[in-house]
Amino acid sequence: MESLLSSFLFFEIVFFLSHLIFFIYLYKKVSLPFAFFHPVQISFFFIFITAYVPLKINFVFQHSYLLYEVPETYFYQVFSHYVIAQVLSYFSISLLDGSRKPVPHSNEIICNLPISPTVFLMLNVIPAILLMFSFRADLIALDFAQFSSNVKNNGNFWLLMLSLMIAILPAYHLLKEKRISRSFYIYCFLALLFVSFFGARYVILTFAISILYVLVFFLKFKFKNVLPLFVVATSFFVIISFFRSNTVLEDNQALFLLAYFIRNNDFLFNSALPLYLYDIGSYSFFMGKTWIVDAFKIFQPSYFFDKELSFFPSRFFYGSYASVDARTFNFGFFGRAFMDFGIIGFYILFIVFQLGYHFLLRIFREKKFSYLSSYLFAVLMFIKYPIFLLVGLNSHIISLVIIDCVFFLLPNALLNKKI
Repeated sequence: MESLLSSFLFFEIVFFLSHLIFFIYLYKKVSLPFAFFHPVQISFFFIFITAYVPLKINFVFQHSYLLYEVPETYFYQVFSHYVIAQVLSYFSISLLDGSRKPVPHSNEIICNLPISPTVFLMLNVIPAILLMFSFRADLIALDFAQFSSNVKNNGNFWLLMLSLMIAILPAYHLLKEKRISRSFYIYCFLALLFVSFFGARYVILTFAISILYVLVFFLKFKFKNVLPLFVVATSFFVIISFFRSNTVLEDNQALFLLAYFIRNNDFLFNSALPLYLYDIGSYSFFMGKTWIVDAFKIFQPSYFFDKELSFFPSRFFYGSYASVDARTFNFGFFGRAFMDFGIIGFYILFIVFQLGYHFLLRIFREKKFSYLSSYLFAVLMFIKYPIFLLVGLNSHIISLVIIDCVFFLLPNALLNKKI
């Protein structure tokens, strides 16, 4: 036990110190906004919340319905592998980007809107209204969790995706106006109102980050002017969580809502589970099978075909508990990468992942977008950064990237012959 604690202390120091050094490097090399809004900040907090804190407070939740327990040493291994991968990512970014000279901001702001904001609004609102009408009984009963489940699991995926893209509308309008106007606030209200009905909390990130990047990197707003955005987005996040969790139907609403926010305290356990089961010989590496099975399942219409509602790793590691109850467990970036390709595969995927997003942020800051659709696609990729950390790069999230390409790149390519 003493060796585990001494090892944890070492990686704890490396974890915080390396991130501080890399933050200072980005600040000196580029700018404070670039360092502050760099995607590695998200991965740092992801590791901090899901791996570091449970170990620090000595609380890692283990599911009672499993026939065995994962030894404690495997939780420390997950944290150490994340720290090593994070440090290697810092080094790779510094090495590959160190010779680049900072590129000054362009004065040109994207304003080529192939579709007007009003038309864009209608394209999103019409499918949203159709979904709300189809499952109006759930809304009347204030059962928002059941409404959200019915929308996603009853052959309405394409209508749902069209509806949720309303979250990008305020930034879409802001790029045209180049200023915060009354119309901008109206679009913000409409976007957040419709998002609230569907209980899609991650879409709040789409809303907040898309506007944030326009204000900071395109319109050069100061941090204090962006603060109200965080207040509004946080408020709607709590409201959506309140209804999504069915807290409205509970007696002790405050306690129930708090339990909903911290219910993913089994995250570290699920990350360590594939590592432990591989060591005891329960399976061999899937070599990409998890990605192949889950990434394309989303395109199979549930209206015509019966299909599993839980993802492949959940069914494999949790058996009938996941299959029968349609429960899906998050194995994290590490868990997914390891079960497919092992430790080396995890390091490679994690470093490539961080490098890709670093250079995408470079493109963002240097405004290398010829058309708005390219900008929107880049924003949606930034939104998926935390989702990739939650469920893995080699997961069904790739299918959502394909859908984003269809919704945003293809129409503009057809209208303008280029993207």
